[in-house]
Amino acid sequence: MQRFGKECEELKAFIFTIGVEKHDSCSIFAASSPDPILGRNYDFYYEYKKYAETCLTMPKDAFWSVGNSTVFIGKEDGINEAGLAVAMSTVRPIEFKPGINWFIAVRAVLDKCSSVVDATKFLSHVKFSTGNNYLLVDEGGDMAVVELLPKK
Repeated sequence: MQRFGKECEELKAFIFTIGVEKHDSCSIFAASSPDPILGRNYDFYYEYKKYAETCLTMPKDAFWSVGNSTVFIGKEDGINEAGLAVAMSTVRPIEFKPGINWFIAVRAVLDKCSSVVDATKFLSHVKFSTGNNYLLVDEGGDMAVVELLPKK
């Protein structure tokens, strides 16, 4: 372990501080007619474009999903096999607290939730490190915007 000490600490610091930097964010939208749709643009740091990937995630005991990300862990948006789609947009950071970042939250929603109701309940019980908006749409046409802050 000593051999990887500094590298492991740097990796942990990177993972736990994603989203803590001040930046503008992406625009997200949804519509439910005639069919449910969710869309987004990418207004984050344009130099991250070279790291952007769309990938299929196939966890053994969770929903499969297709989503997008600019880091090797988590997702920024996606849709799962249950028909639930989620996209996030950050709120300009005012405060930071120990908690989960949005990459992990989006991935968890895609893995574990099958509807807007499930995702809203799930997200309302998570302690977050920064403020974020989550736009949720399911195949039944239900939609919600959930804004969460480190305070509550």
